[in-house]
Amino acid sequence: MSEKTNVSIDKEEILSAFENVYEKINGYVAGLKQQSSDEILNGSLEKAQKLLNELVPYESVIKKLTEAKELFDKIKNGSNGKETESDDNEENSNEKPEGEEDDVIFDTQFLDEEGEDRVTPENDFRIPMLKGLIYLGGSAAIDEVIGFVKKDMKNKLTPKDTEIINDDGLEKWHESLLIESERMVEEGLITNEKKEGHWEIVQKGIDYLAKHGK
Repeated sequence: MSEKTNVSIDKEEILSAFENVYEKINGYVAGLKQQSSDEILNGSLEKAQKLLNELVPYESVIKKLTEAKELFDKIKNGSNGKETESDDNEENSNEKPEGEEDDVIFDTQFLDEEGEDRVTPENDFRIPMLKGLIYLGGSAAIDEVIGFVKKDMKNKLTPKDTEIINDDGLEKWHESLLIESERMVEEGLITNEKKEGHWEIVQKGIDYLAKHGK
């Protein structure tokens, strides 16, 4: 009987110790991501890259720890595991990104030689997307990245960019961004493999931003 009690105590100690380790590592990684975001916003891409390089060894560890934590949570909840399933579809609840109230300012810089509105080249969305992913901690829901890019480029989008091109209310610039994101995935700058509806910046993307971002 005494052995049973000891096993029970050990289980609680193990669960508590695991949570402690998980929170510490997760907190450290979150801190590094926040610091790198701050450096990007301050224009210090080299410092940001150094900080993100420190994250690389932790990426696979965090993934395994997160999976393990889900299992530990189930053990901890026992038969009360009503809410053990994660809601992966919650990011799809809103079709439009935040920042709809932001006004886009247009002037003659957005006219081509014939005086016609020009469309922003797809490639122009590359650096803002990479900056957005860094700012959002390395990986984020696509809508979050789009929201960041909209704010970052609000004075650069043209009237042509904001034309609605389909019945879902998709704007031209939004389509351009998504086309460019496909190229970025093909070139290995970002990935969309880990979680559906999310983008994640990878080392090649960090290097690209450090080299070409201002």
